[in-house]
Amino acid sequence: MSDDPDPRETKLHPRLNPRLIGHGEAEAAMIAGWASGKLHHAWLISGARGSGKATLAYRFARFVFAHPVPPPTGAGLPRDLAVGEDQQAFRHMAARSLPDLLVIEPSYDLKKKVVRAEIGVDEARKTTEFFARTAVGGGWRVAIVDAADDLNPNSANALLKVIEEPPQRAVFLIVAHSPGRLLATIRSRCRRLDLPALTTGEVEEVLSGLPDGGKKRAGKAIDSAIALSGGSPGRALELAGSEAAKAFSAFEAAMASARHHDTEQLVAIATSLGGRVSLRDYHLFASLMSDWVARRGVTEAKAGHSRLAQRWAEAHAGIGHSLRETNTLNLDRRETLVRAFSTLATIDASGRENS
Repeated sequence: MSDDPDPRETKLHPRLNPRLIGHGEAEAAMIAGWASGKLHHAWLISGARGSGKATLAYRFARFVFAHPVPPPTGAGLPRDLAVGEDQQAFRHMAARSLPDLLVIEPSYDLKKKVVRAEIGVDEARKTTEFFARTAVGGGWRVAIVDAADDLNPNSANALLKVIEEPPQRAVFLIVAHSPGRLLATIRSRCRRLDLPALTTGEVEEVLSGLPDGGKKRAGKAIDSAIALSGGSPGRALELAGSEAAKAFSAFEAAMASARHHDTEQLVAIATSLGGRVSLRDYHLFASLMSDWVARRGVTEAKAGHSRLAQRWAEAHAGIGHSLRETNTLNLDRRETLVRAFSTLATIDASGRENS
């Protein structure tokens, strides 16, 4: 695997992970569906990035390959979806040699040496050919979509055609960070599992159990990264020691400044993130900022400040649209952030004046 140029091929890939922390209810729901003998053909697994969605999808796929036939009525059920690393289903999945598993994800561009931004229609159409084949040994065929957020309109419609008329003993496991952006017709045909944020202790447990000791390897910065992660181990690893985390700390300080807002600092943050800082750090910061705005809206709503809560909600939607447009059209990142900061500072100042 070390010779694979795809940057996603690391020891931390979800298909190699034998552990799942903190999502027992979701596992129980899947086990119940399997045991009923009437397993739903499409599952929409949603939650924050890095919260274990893909790990759960691969874990369930391994489980149905290892246990193609549910137990007789009245028999005891497994406690979880664990499959031993010495079992054939685990070893074959790790080696990417399961003929009845199809993974739909953005392809890797060998020439440009980057993962493409979208799941193309050709990738989605592979499901048609895949499900037209007979399963090896008459067992299950499983397609994992990781992630549905990367589908474009054409690929989403191509996927929908297969989901609408599912073949026998076929399962779609659809990972989604923002399920609301998925086609309503796809959502309506899926059983939805919303994975909750993990507790701080669960995040630490996940990181401590990673290959090479993820928590220890991340160093002292991991504690503040866990606090910012929103209960997502994957996000905590990305944030640890990152420029995004440093910029977000500066952003919070500037917004809380005694002068109401440190405008110069906000412009400096926008300039740094729009310049030499990596695109990954820019996206991480944008995600943290979006969560910050959402929390402000929730806080004002709980306090009974409905008009102010509405303004924060509108800002959240507007800034989110602006960020996506900037990514799609390759617009100026600095100017996008300056406009966002100006909007947030104006709303925050009005809230202080009325408090």
